[in-house]
Amino acid sequence: MKILLPILFLVIIASLLILFSQKKKLESLPIKFYSAKISDTGSVFQMLKETGKNESYVIFAFNSVEALPGSHIELQFSIENNQIGFDWVLLGEEKERDKEKFVFLAHDRGFQIQEFEGNNVRYLRIIEGNIVELCLEIMKEIYKTTDDQPVEVIAKNFEVTGLPFVTE
Repeated sequence: MKILLPILFLVIIASLLILFSQKKKLESLPIKFYSAKISDTGSVFQMLKETGKNESYVIFAFNSVEALPGSHIELQFSIENNQIGFDWVLLGEEKERDKEKFVFLAHDRGFQIQEFEGNNVRYLRIIEGNIVELCLEIMKEIYKTTDDQPVEVIAKNFEVTGLPFVTE
């Protein structure tokens, strides 16, 4: 029994040190850019869900025939208040223009939408239901993408594995 207490103490201390070092590693992750395809959306979402924390996010930026000339589309998942969600950020002409299409599609699929403002930017947020499937439907139905279409993944404060890192 006298030997078990010091061993248990050392195990607890080692566990705390590992947790602390992992937290510091995650906090130091900058914004990173990756190459992916539309079909990678679900796996990137899962990485965000598993390794992200509050203020972590991923943006999927892609070209679309529905985008204005010289522009692109951005769709985002983020973690706020320990809750992962899909964000329709109302920045850019396309997002304002397509807001009604998004709201119709989301409501038609049974999603509840909340409106927020942060950093002087309005956005619509969905936190319940299969938000990955909704995102893919938006990509395909509103923006006419295909599964093999290239997409740039912009990741902040979480670990992305298995995708090529984009250097500038």
